[in-house]
Amino acid sequence: MPQVALGPRGTERWQSGHPWIYRGDLLQEPTLDGGEVVRVVDPRGWFLGKALYSSRSKIALRWMSFEDVAVGPELFAARIAQADALRRALYPGETTYRVVHGEADLLPGLVVDRYGEVLSVQFLVQATEAHRELLTDLLVAHFRPRGVMDRSDVNVRTLEGLEPRRVVLRGDVPERGSAVERAEPAAVPAGRVYFDDRPELIEPSVVRDRRQMAEEGFVVVFISSTSRDADIAVVTRGVAGSESEIGEEVRRAARAVLARATAEEREDPEWLRAEIAIAAKRACRRVFDIRPVIVPVVA
Repeated sequence: MPQVALGPRGTERWQSGHPWIYRGDLLQEPTLDGGEVVRVVDPRGWFLGKALYSSRSKIALRWMSFEDVAVGPELFAARIAQADALRRALYPGETTYRVVHGEADLLPGLVVDRYGEVLSVQFLVQATEAHRELLTDLLVAHFRPRGVMDRSDVNVRTLEGLEPRRVVLRGDVPERGSAVERAEPAAVPAGRVYFDDRPELIEPSVVRDRRQMAEEGFVVVFISSTSRDADIAVVTRGVAGSESEIGEEVRRAARAVLARATAEEREDPEWLRAEIAIAAKRACRRVFDIRPVIVPVVA
């Protein structure tokens, strides 16, 4: 199996539980095509875990396991089943919901929506693209759907050197105009949500789900940031700390990150959003002892 070594900063990020390792945090650039499952080691060669490798994205590695386990059909099938079991427990009787949401369900680069008897799937990174047939077979085996549609017609694939694509993969999918065809992001621009320490791509429907979670006693923090400013919106209910109090702590954390970005002359918006999200989460935990949902929204 290919092996990728991390530099000191990358090792620290990995051991802290961050699911992404950026290309600049690799000890050296591997000679791989992209899409491989790789062993991850520290600068001394000590085993750290396994990840999915991308040869094109700034995100070179996406976490799969801290253990030396086989990353293949059995692991993928178990995580699909685990993700679906969570939704069935939360929304018993529902037949329209997001089944798999990337890193949040320990399946980086895979998004699966269920619309009754039809599945809509997005393969967003090189590794899920490389395992497209296997993942589709596993989804069919688990759900027994009427049809599976590949809705990988999203621009984020271009960051992985992949072309957008829309095609029926299995069975019979209803004609255009059905729910699966109308499932385009509309109300809120795509961004990243940090929930339970795992980042994932989000779409408007998911933001609405997070608002529902806020009503059940969660805290949702929306952040729109640039290199000069950060707009904060907080939705909270049933927790200690008012929206204004939580918002002020998050703004203070965001301002510190923005000041650091200016001092270090950093202009990478991806880094900025990630660092603000992490700082905001830590502030909420430290001051209010809450675990917020952080949503950096791309304006």
